[in-house]
Amino acid sequence: TDTGRVRFWEGGGSDTFSTPAESGVVAETAITDSSVTVAVVRHGLVRNIGDLADMTGSAGDISPESLAADAVLGNERTFTNDFMIALATAATDVGTSGADATHDDFADALYTLEIADNPSGPVFCAFAGRQLADWQESLRAEGGALHLMPAVGEMLKFKGQGFSGEMLGVQVWKFSHVVDDSTDFQGGMWTPGAFGFKIGIPNAPLGGSGVAVRMDELMIEYTRTANQALTEVAANSWYGISLLEQARVVGIVTDN
Repeated sequence: TDTGRVRFWEGGGSDTFSTPAESGVVAETAITDSSVTVAVVRHGLVRNIGDLADMTGSAGDISPESLAADAVLGNERTFTNDFMIALATAATDVGTSGADATHDDFADALYTLEIADNPSGPVFCAFAGRQLADWQESLRAEGGALHLMPAVGEMLKFKGQGFSGEMLGVQVWKFSHVVDDSTDFQGGMWTPGAFGFKIGIPNAPLGGSGVAVRMDELMIEYTRTANQALTEVAANSWYGISLLEQARVVGIVTDN
């Protein structure tokens, strides 16, 4: 099947024992369970390059190999984009629509995860560039013990894409793929286990009319069209991402 099902039940010692009388009968405690589905979807990218374009390029220029390498990066970007779409489905949000992101929003998200009894461990936060910059501006105005923390000074430095640093035990990441609904960015904060994904790879033969390279979740194939002197580079990947537990995630919705 292209759809996987993840089951949950309230285990982990969540139910306490009753105190029956000696020889008394203990009533059954029903199991509370639920499930979430993760559906695999095909993603694809195809490009063609002519022989003349290939042979007239310089080293490191456009070639079938560079197109294939770019497809690997493109697959990673697509995975990140799909992950951000899943993040935007968080049922609980903090922040104010149409208003800049503030440190209060960041703290509210952290407190929301604490109130939901998330386990200790790494906490992650995804911000769009606008959200990160607004949060940095808010951090500049913070007083008290917060402004003495070395992490604040590090967080105020210029940030590129990707990992931006750690603040109050939260790993902060900057992504250009955070969902933008034309009014707000829909960033968020989460703990491990909030999301799940399923990956597939076909059992297609390696060879035939072209050359195929099978990776963990990506298939790249080169096919020649001799009568046009073209090389086609086709990349396909199969995966799906779903938000598994709402209690492990909170959206941070602020203006764009």
